[in-house]
Amino acid sequence: MFDIVTRAQAVLLRSLGEALAVVQEQTGISQQVRILQNNARARRWQPGTPLTSAHVADAPRTGRPVRITQRVEQAVVDAVTKDRYGREKTLVQLGAQFQISAQSVFRILKKKHFRKTKPTRKPGLTKDMRTARYLFAQRYQQWTLEDWKSVIPNLISF
Repeated sequence: MFDIVTRAQAVLLRSLGEALAVVQEQTGISQQVRILQNNARARRWQPGTPLTSAHVADAPRTGRPVRITQRVEQAVVDAVTKDRYGREKTLVQLGAQFQISAQSVFRILKKKHFRKTKPTRKPGLTKDMRTARYLFAQRYQQWTLEDWKSVIPNLISF
């Protein structure tokens, strides 16, 4: 929580005999000073000798190993952006594909600024539209490319 310089200052002030209230006023560290001093002594620091960063550094934290690596994140993004079927997959389907939870997939996509959207659907043709297309196709069924070339310049006006 406190940076290494502030912790070192608190340990040195306390080892020089300063009151806990003075140490707290100058560094903002109150109850942890004793713990910091004990940790520094456990790391072979003696009052009156130079205090190094190794004496007041944070201990390494073990914690749970990370399952969501950069490679997994990129694979999820690639699966979503690859094609239409990837965009239509649910979070549960994507999670099953990469052996991670749906919530993890959600966090990855949110981090990469993806949003929920409905897939776009092309509206179907109405009965009137189908009839009009059929009549058009019947009327011009026998036309050749030359017939169309003669009509097109008349249709386009600049």
